[in-house]
Amino acid sequence: SQSIKIAILGSNVITFNMPSTLSLSQGRYILDAASSSGLPVSLESATQDVCRVQESTLILVANGTCTVTASQPGAEYTPVALLVTHSLSVTLSPNIIVFQLPAALLLSQGTFNLTASATSNLPTIFTSSTMDVCTVSGTFLRLIKVGSCTITSSQSSSGFFSAAAPVTRTVEI
Repeated sequence: SQSIKIAILGSNVITFNMPSTLSLSQGRYILDAASSSGLPVSLESATQDVCRVQESTLILVANGTCTVTASQPGAEYTPVALLVTHSLSVTLSPNIIVFQLPAALLLSQGTFNLTASATSNLPTIFTSSTMDVCTVSGTFLRLIKVGSCTITSSQSSSGFFSAAAPVTRTVEI
């Protein structure tokens, strides 16, 4: 007499979700993937130039589309799970400039120190669009004559932050 061993395979389904967008400045995101079999799920990035996977941590490298695939190879009595692939957009973080000027300055002051801050914590650049009334050198505003002095603070994009919208202010001299 022969004995026959019959194995009934169950299902093996991967559950894996990611947000649709992450900001590059977030740096890392914990991925949560599981299989209905309870066996470990492997995660792999198909876009190493945008994101990488280290165990269950998604590491954001650059802006673009990040694609991650979850797999589970099964086991002796557990079938291979179908691959699950998700993509998300990795975006540059928004960058906002805060820049204020007093309503008026006295011509006799000669110079005024300009200050502005940006969410990127990077320095801003100041320019004058009324150079006959005032000029800018670095962060110093030089008062030339009585009139309306218009100054713009700007900042280009950086590795993690988008370019900030320029902020323009006018001060009476």
